[in-house]
Order: sequence, then structure tokens, then C-alpha cells
Amino acid sequence: MIRGASARHVQVSKGFFRGDLLRVRFAAGVLDSGFYDCALHGEGIFAENFITVVILLSTQGEAIINGVGGVVPSDLIFMKEGAEMVNALAPETAWVSFQVKRQDLRLLGVDFGKNENKIYKKCYPSDYHFVAVLNFLAHQLHF
Repeated sequence: MIRGASARHVQVSKGFFRGDLLRVRFAAGVLDSGFYDCALHGEGIFAENFITVVILLSTQGEAIINGVGGVVPSDLIFMKEGAEMVNALAPETAWVSFQVKRQDLRLLGVDFGKNENKIYKKCYPSDYHFVAVLNFLAHQLHF
């Protein structure tokens, strides 16, 4: 579960479900990650006090996040404070998330304006060095 969020997930594919959720606390914040072996549909609300950044690390297909299809590993998903979440996740989905204050993102040049979410598309996970680091960390912690 993502810190500060509330969600409900329903398995939409056949088979025995296996999932892992992990939270790592460190001095500057929290890193949440998860893995689901079956396809899921989820609904909920993101944290009220932070912008939530989610990165798909791996999946057997594309995800749909708040009506935006074609979300694949290494895409950066920014959800504003208290944003509604409606998603469809393919089997074998691994993800990682962390929360950031709005003013800190503005320092990096990310401004939401009136948008509920932003999804930045990249072709290769190696385009973002920190995505590769998060991917490595999440896999070390889960497996």
C-alpha cells in the first residue's frame, strides 16, 4: 500500500494470487513497493499531503492509470494530492512509489496546474538512472 493512500484491489484474472507489499522507512521519507502476479483492478485515493510518484518496474503488459492506457515500465506517474486512483494492472506487475511535496517538485520544473496526473513516457528504463537504481533496490528487497 502506498503511504497515506486508501485503495481496494480486485483480482481480474484466474489463478492463485501472490502479492508482496513492502515499505522501507529512511531518514528523508518512505519508499513503498509492490508486486502482483495476477491482473488487478484498483480504485482509491492517493495521499492528501504529498504528490505521489509511481514507477512501474516490470509487467507482462500495459497498465491503465486513471484512463491513460499504454503505461509501461520506466514511465513516471505523478499523482497530485488526494487524486482519485483507478487502475488496471497486468499480471507480474512490480512498482515502486514515493511521495514528494509540491514545492519540491516545482524546484525540479514539474508543475501540475489543473491536471490530476502527469505521465512522462520514456522508451527505455535506462533513460532514468534513478529508475534503474529503484528497480534494483525493489528487486533486492522483494526477492
